[in-house]
Amino acid sequence: MLCFDDPGAFIMTSHVTVVRIADAMLWLELADRRVLGTPLTHYPDLFNASPDEREKWVVRGDAVCWDNLGLTLSLPALFALS
Repeated sequence: MLCFDDPGAFIMTSHVTVVRIADAMLWLELADRRVLGTPLTHYPDLFNASPDEREKWVVRGDAVCWDNLGLTLSLPALFALS
């Protein structure tokens, strides 16, 4: 049963499977087929990174991490922005 009174519970039913950067947007595709987009300008280190640096992401738990940039973005925090 899904409880929509607790958005965190609904968010965490899935995980990031694909990260794309296109048209100044960061796009995260989740395993349950949802797609979350946020402006890349919210993350200056990622915005200014080279294409090779941007491709070096890993998923850790509920977060996408760019260790080479010192950047970690958690799904709950990203959903809170939307």
